[in-house]
Order: sequence, then structure tokens, then C-alpha cells
Amino acid sequence: MERKSSPKAAICCYTVLVRVETIETTPIGTCWLLDRPQKEDADFAAISYPLMELGFRLGQYFSVHTYSQQEWQNMSFLPFYKNVERDKIQLI
Repeated sequence: MERKSSPKAAICCYTVLVRVETIETTPIGTCWLLDRPQKEDADFAAISYPLMELGFRLGQYFSVHTYSQQEWQNMSFLPFYKNVERDKIQLI
């Protein structure tokens, strides 16, 4: 199987805790901001699926969100955008 390189992206990690008791089962959220005008169908196979598979192996749920920079900026009025921007840990 030929392996393609990953797209250039800014990557941040975030989590939302509803209650302290749920810390062990809280999903780990990742937000991938791709450095291109729009995302492609192949991005699921290149980014989302490998992280979801890793989560299954670790017994942890990964919530993977992938956006182009433009898509992300267009969401700036949403609570999700504001929460991620406020709580994120920039990985790359």
C-alpha cells in the first residue's frame, strides 16, 4: 500500500469536561486546520481514520474535526469555534 504524506495543517487538541467524574471517558478532540482552500474526500483516510483507529486501540474516543482555514474562519460566530479557540492546546 502506497502511503502519501500528510497535508500541511495546524493541529490543536481540546477537550470539554461536562463533569469532573467523566474525565476518564471524555473524548479527546482534535481540530485540524488544513493549509489549503478546501478539504478533500481523501482527508478522512489521511487524517481522521488513523486517529479514530488509534483511539479504538487505546480504548479512548478521539473526536476528529478537519477544516480548511477558510471553513474554520467562517465558523467564528459559533460556540464550538469560540470554545476551541479558548481552550485549545496548539500541537503543530
